[in-house]
Amino acid sequence: NHNKLRHVNFLKVLDIKHSLNLSSNSIEIVEDLSFNEIKSMSELDLSNNMLKYIGKWFKNVTLSKLILKNNLIEYIQPGAFNTI
Repeated sequence: NHNKLRHVNFLKVLDIKHSLNLSSNSIEIVEDLSFNEIKSMSELDLSNNMLKYIGKWFKNVTLSKLILKNNLIEYIQPGAFNTI
């Protein structure tokens, strides 16, 4: 967290055992299926960013906790959370 990231796309190479904390950056965009390959991740924190749009970021990911507080969310794509 606190890395000033602005864009997230296709995090395939990360070996995440439990959680991924991307909070308190400046993330505006997360591309669809960005978290598709992180099947072992159970928690994702995207709080305190600049997200306006929640798309279909996940496929075959089982999250127990998704934190999106303190963003600028205006739209959630239908079905965005169907696969988690």
